[in-house]
Amino acid sequence: GKDGRKGKIIRKLRFLDSFKFMPSSLDKLVRGVGRNVFRNLDLMSACYTNGQKDLLKQKRVYPYEYMDGFDRLGVTALPPKEKFFSKLNNESIGDMDYKRAQT
Repeated sequence: GKDGRKGKIIRKLRFLDSFKFMPSSLDKLVRGVGRNVFRNLDLMSACYTNGQKDLLKQKRVYPYEYMDGFDRLGVTALPPKEKFFSKLNNESIGDMDYKRAQT
């Protein structure tokens, strides 16, 4: 630091599976909520386009198994579609999901 002392930075990152704490998958919960739940997004109309607001109302895809270390957090480009393959579900994301991830 500025005062000559050396500091130690400790970072802890913990990922939790929301499915363990919710009555259904996040995707189903988001699709099932009423219009009133998103009324605060309407207050930010000047900040977001309608397309962007629609994206905020959806569960997005995430390359869970690709994110296998802290160095991956620094990657600024979207990984290739095949990196979204899930061994747990034995499936990859569809073309539409990958296209949506690019936005």
